[in-house]
Amino acid sequence: MMMNDFEHLLNVFQKKQKAEEPYLICLEQTSDAYERVEYYGKLGDGKCHQVDFKNAIDYYEKALQIKEKTLLIDRYDLLDFYDKVGMIYHMAIPSYIRFWLQLLPFIPSLIVTFVVLCYFLKHKALRTALHNHVIILLLFVGLIEELTGVVWNIYFYRNGITPVSTTVFCCTWAFMDSITIVSNYILMTWASIERHVLIFHSDWLATRMKRLIPCPENR
Repeated sequence: MMMNDFEHLLNVFQKKQKAEEPYLICLEQTSDAYERVEYYGKLGDGKCHQVDFKNAIDYYEKALQIKEKTLLIDRYDLLDFYDKVGMIYHMAIPSYIRFWLQLLPFIPSLIVTFVVLCYFLKHKALRTALHNHVIILLLFVGLIEELTGVVWNIYFYRNGITPVSTTVFCCTWAFMDSITIVSNYILMTWASIERHVLIFHSDWLATRMKRLIPCPENR
């Protein structure tokens, strides 16, 4: 039975409790691995819509098992299945719990970030020290992330809608999330390299400007 016939059967069943019957019938009538994976995936999607997360995960796992046994492994399909399973676990947590899980650590985190950043900027010796520059940048990026993405997430979990229901805002939210995550990765990478240089190759900084270049006297 092909997928077109299967979609036609779905239109016949009007009630939610019978929506999965065509998929189960198709599973009994086909031995094709590709089709069985497709049907199990559709059954998992249906269970997600019914908020039956346990059975949804079971169906997705059956689809993955067929893929592994028959070597029908496609990395994009696997990513899709794992993404769905991850979303199920995410949705299984009630919004009010996610709200408090983000709000409770957010308040002390914001206070500590702001205090530490002000402390670094207030004292010239700390502010001008080469090894503190990347830390200051990380604090800045973290503060921006907390005041944008984290605040918007908390608002969403509390009210069930975004602060501003426009395409521009959603794109801005996605952009801010991406740019802060990438910035943190880059800064942490640089911090690791810089610490290695400062500890094991301090002679590279033996210049008037304290730049990361070899000392002319040691060439």
